[in-house]
Amino acid sequence: MFKKKRLTWDDTEKIAKALLKKYPDSVPVALDTEKIRQRVVALPGFNDSEHPDDEIYLASIQYKWINLWHGNDVKPSKKESASKPPKLCEKCGGVLEESYEIHEINPMYFLVCKKCKSKFLDRAYSV
Repeated sequence: MFKKKRLTWDDTEKIAKALLKKYPDSVPVALDTEKIRQRVVALPGFNDSEHPDDEIYLASIQYKWINLWHGNDVKPSKKESASKPPKLCEKCGGVLEESYEIHEINPMYFLVCKKCKSKFLDRAYSV
C-alpha cells in the first residue's frame, strides 16, 4: 500500500489548496501570518515543525491561497453578472475590472479602468 505523503512547509501549493478546501468561507487576505500558521499546523496530514524556518513560507502560502480564493470565489455567477451593471470609472466612464498587486506580503485589490488605466482601491477586499 502507498502511504499518503505528509505535508511540510515546502508544500506551499498543496497547503494553499488544503486551506481553501478546509476554510472555504475565510478571506485569506484578511488573515495575519500567525493565524495562517495556526491553520496550517492544524491541517490533517501536516507533519513538520510548528514554526517555519522562514516567514517566506507563510507569505508564499498566503499568496497562493489568495490566488486560489480569488479564482474560485470572486467570479459572479452568470445570473449575478447579468443583474449587476458594471462599475464605471469616475474619470472617463470606462468599465472597471478587478486587479491586485502584492505590496510586501499584503495583497492590495484595485479596480482598474480598461480605458484610461486609472486605479481605484477596492475596499471590499483590501486590508
